[in-house]
Amino acid sequence: MKILNFELDTDLLQVNQNSLIDTMKLAVYDANLELFEQISFENDLAFSEPALFFYFLGKDLCETSLDHILLGHQKQGHSKSIKVKSDTDSIVSIPNLGYFKLPVSQPNSLIELEYIGDKFRVDNYDVTVSNFPNVRGININVGIPFILSNENMVMQLHESIEETIQKNITELNNAFHILEDLDNDFYNMCRFVTREIFMFSSSNRYSMAAINHHGTAFINTCHQKQNEIFFLEDLAHQCGHIIFFVLTLQTQQYLIPPKEARLIDIFSNNEEWGKFSEFQDDVRTVYDAFHGLFTYSTILHIYDKLVAKYWIEYNDNQQLEIKARMGFYMKKFEIDVNMMNRIDIFTPKGYSYWESFHENFITIKKKYQSYYNSFTYQNQPYMFDFEEFKKENKK
Repeated sequence: MKILNFELDTDLLQVNQNSLIDTMKLAVYDANLELFEQISFENDLAFSEPALFFYFLGKDLCETSLDHILLGHQKQGHSKSIKVKSDTDSIVSIPNLGYFKLPVSQPNSLIELEYIGDKFRVDNYDVTVSNFPNVRGININVGIPFILSNENMVMQLHESIEETIQKNITELNNAFHILEDLDNDFYNMCRFVTREIFMFSSSNRYSMAAINHHGTAFINTCHQKQNEIFFLEDLAHQCGHIIFFVLTLQTQQYLIPPKEARLIDIFSNNEEWGKFSEFQDDVRTVYDAFHGLFTYSTILHIYDKLVAKYWIEYNDNQQLEIKARMGFYMKKFEIDVNMMNRIDIFTPKGYSYWESFHENFITIKKKYQSYYNSFTYQNQPYMFDFEEFKKENKK
């Protein structure tokens, strides 16, 4: 499978994903044997729950119980009382099962949940568990994921999660349809590694993916009703991160410094750092920047295919948005691909990846430079804002 010029090793991806699942199986076995025996050993979905990764990798930040995370995968027919965690909107989200709103407002609280078979009660109230919205077999989480609901990661939301989903789920589904049409292999790879999507509108959290909540694509709609172009890009971006986490699981095979090493520490004692003065406040790690080279490639790969197949179907404003977004990422790509061209960063295997990413940059530049070369992006925030772009680039 190719991302422009980069050959993605799908066999390695499968091996590494299985390794992550096996690690979670062993972790659950060691942590709670009784619970482990309530789950089918062959149930890889259970042992790839994103919240499970946060429970074991989140450095004690996960404030809910292992029972809560795996309740939706346990064998039916037994009764139990467990602790579950509500979010800031008093919603309790149960992975693989659904969600409910507490009868009495209790935000960010540990609640006693009683269940007998498929019947649930909280504080002597019966509660009905609703199914998650679902797009292409991927659940859309209505509750705020545990990684964003602890005291160290307080979110400032413009609206409720349900409102954000309702506004945007149609365009998200359209984007998946286009993605499948443009590159079926990449679409299937995104679905293979992505367990859930969390759509939100926040002023203090970016779209992201994280290995300690592995399998969740976090998509910030930035207080807007977004279109399919936005979602197509962010699926390529965030699902791309999830793919690359799996692909480069053994990071020492690709990077010489520790993956946590900050770029500023690598470059600060080198005169080359002056070439990248705009990054003097860059807080990224070397592994973050390595990821960036891959996700720039996935985004531009999908835009390349979109232009080839759908260009004439878009109006002038949509075409301008595509050009503008391509230019935005090419500016970032140019800086990072040049900054990362160092023998003290990559192993030979890692450098072969850099060479493919550099080829990707050159390919897109040769093909589309005329699309974006005259644009300016000086007033752009971290996440591309098309309305701001149009103000800055008025003819």
